[in-house]
Amino acid sequence: NLSKIFNRHNYELPGVEEIMTNRNVDVFDLIQNTEYKNLDIISANMKLLAANLEVMLDQVRPQQIRIKQAIKQVEEYYDYCIIDNAPDINFTVYNALIATNQVIIVTNPDDYANSGLNEMDIQFQNVLKDRQLYDESYNEHDPQNNFILRGALMNKYITNTYSKAQSKYKFFKTNINLVNNYASNKRLFEAINLRKSMIELSPRSLFARQMNKFIDELLYDE
Repeated sequence: NLSKIFNRHNYELPGVEEIMTNRNVDVFDLIQNTEYKNLDIISANMKLLAANLEVMLDQVRPQQIRIKQAIKQVEEYYDYCIIDNAPDINFTVYNALIATNQVIIVTNPDDYANSGLNEMDIQFQNVLKDRQLYDESYNEHDPQNNFILRGALMNKYITNTYSKAQSKYKFFKTNINLVNNYASNKRLFEAINLRKSMIELSPRSLFARQMNKFIDELLYDE
């Protein structure tokens, strides 16, 4: 979806699947500029399904550190690298967890999402053990080489429907409220169809204000 939002969804262009399968990949060849200054993207599409299978069958070179090695090629040129993952634990997601320093889980206030949150927490703990055992650069005291679960972001939140205080998980203080009126829903669909952010399209909307609040909390409230 992120590739589509930035109008960079194209099966003719190489993307993350090359990182997973090409031993000699040059990451700079995969980077696409967007319409936004200082915001670049490496796209992804359904080719990742075949790439995950290829990685699973490849017993010759390490399977878990391919994204980590790729990021090292370009890390000095960027302040942040954000990896958007599906709620899954395939080889690509595992690679992303091995490469990252902080994990954010987006969840909803319902039992199904809570079960998914439990599963993601288990996967996080498994990856943490692997990082501690096998990642020579891992250092829990170094923000550049640690691995922490920053927290869960509550999406589609309805007041008083879910008690974050009673949960065993760490939640961000910011919630993204469920949109429940026609005008706001219409604006959200407009943003999707126009491939625009709500922060850009409707900066005074509740959604945009809450997203800005979350970004401030993420960057400045440790």
